Amino acid sequence: MHISIRENRVDTASVKSILGSGIEGKVYTCYAYSIIHGQDVVDRGWGGTTGYKGGHPVDDETLFDLASLTKPIVTATVVAQLASEGVVRLEDNVSTYLGEFASKRVDTLVARLLNHTSGLPAHMHLYRWAKDMDEAVRFISDLQPEYEPGSKEVYSDLGYIVLGRLVERVTGMPLTEVARERVFTRALMNTTMYTPDPDKHIIALTEQYTDRPHGPGVVHDENCFFLGGVCGHAGLFSCLADLEKYALHLLARDTRIFSHTAFRLFLDRSNIPLGGEHSYGWFIKSPNSQFFVNEFSEQSIGHTGFTGTGIWFDLNRNLCTILLTNRVYFGRDPEGIRTIRAKFNTEAWKLVGI
Repeated sequence: MHISIRENRVDTASVKSILGSGIEGKVYTCYAYSIIHGQDVVDRGWGGTTGYKGGHPVDDETLFDLASLTKPIVTATVVAQLASEGVVRLEDNVSTYLGEFASKRVDTLVARLLNHTSGLPAHMHLYRWAKDMDEAVRFISDLQPEYEPGSKEVYSDLGYIVLGRLVERVTGMPLTEVARERVFTRALMNTTMYTPDPDKHIIALTEQYTDRPHGPGVVHDENCFFLGGVCGHAGLFSCLADLEKYALHLLARDTRIFSHTAFRLFLDRSNIPLGGEHSYGWFIKSPNSQFFVNEFSEQSIGHTGFTGTGIWFDLNRNLCTILLTNRVYFGRDPEGIRTIRAKFNTEAWKLVGI
């Protein structure tokens, strides 16, 4: 399937004003955005520099640390492929694929890792107990559930760390190679990768840590950093041009990447009665979520990354919005980026006019 970007430009001074205010207000030092309807890019743009008072001007090939966008773009997309191929069964216990979980007294289902109902805690500093991925997975397998699995939703990085290792185990390939073969190559995402080389790419800076290395290409997420930079929950770097390609393939329902199983999983709403806001891999439009502005329909999915990234889809209206920033450069207060995301998405709907 051939995908090309056909721009259909409109007057978007209002979008640039909203996003420019984030630079002026020191919410981030740079941004890149795209608004897509069907197979047309209604508008795209960028501004700022990779760091404060210096750095490189950004463009559509500047790499951003995607943080938790790794979860849907790599892990959930690949697990959905493996499920549709019969390689992985979501109703299976994780121990079917990872022997580390064989002695666990409570069943941990693959599906519950995907939709954040596994009983695992939201987050732990794994590097305090594990020096590599093998030790991290063993440590997670020994944890007792914090709640009855399947009884509620708790968004968990740990579950996606396990899923990343599961993908490696069943494919016999490193996660980097699986992602490249099954997602990036098929979507022509030539500038999307883990552990990018700062000598070869322009990369937006993130938080300036004082207690560990930081800089262009160094992953922001602490667990991912200490586990080598390649995980199922974080670690991915990409640019606006590549994420537009991912979005266009998803909106086109490209079955080489997104099977019918994938869309059923991505749009699943079974967590809503639990008070949740996730499907198998994505946020969904639900009464429990303020993730989407009102204009998005119930056939909407999306995800954000802690570093200031985000992508939103309305599959009923064939709309996608993408916003990449480095909002953790100035700190971790989320209010500024939340406000800008909401304003950006609201304005995007006005521009598309549907």
